[in-house]
Amino acid sequence: MPKNKENIIFIILIFIFLSISISDLSLTYIGTPDLTREQNPLVSSFGFDWSFLIFFNVLFFAIFVACTHYTFVRYKRPIYQCEGIRQFISMYSFNRPDKFIWWWYKFPTTKEGWGNLLALLGYMLTMCSVFIRTLAVIDWIGILSDKPIAILRNILTPHKNLVILCIFTAICFCALWFVKEYINNKRALSKQQDILLIR
Repeated sequence: MPKNKENIIFIILIFIFLSISISDLSLTYIGTPDLTREQNPLVSSFGFDWSFLIFFNVLFFAIFVACTHYTFVRYKRPIYQCEGIRQFISMYSFNRPDKFIWWWYKFPTTKEGWGNLLALLGYMLTMCSVFIRTLAVIDWIGILSDKPIAILRNILTPHKNLVILCIFTAICFCALWFVKEYINNKRALSKQQDILLIR
């Protein structure tokens, strides 16, 4: 991916998440100024107030920016000779084509593998945060317009359901990352072969 395109994606994601975060906080203030109806576990379970909620949002936004910048700007995508996505995942984590099973229970064994893992985690955090926070904003819009969306209420209100949603969403974006990176790897290999043929 060209560097300027990566920078544009980074800026767009930051703008989207900042807008969603401000919208979420604003709708929360309109809907429950005293936070009695707020479903954020930090508030509903631990009783934190507005000052902590704003501090947490600023801190999380800083983490979001750092992770998004690493994944979409700093990360240098390696190219692997592999056959099939299983070999790609094995090479991606362990620089060996025959250790796909390791991915399920072992950490990377190389510096490059750790860099790849950080990029994956950054992608998962970025995309999950945007998706789940968007659901929260839509939920608040429904509540404030007296037309609550029942399915969102059922997903976001019980904490255990929210945890399940976060895990499921993370798994989906993890799978999407590997598919996307595998396709990019195939394209890069094809370009390398074309250059060799030209020479």
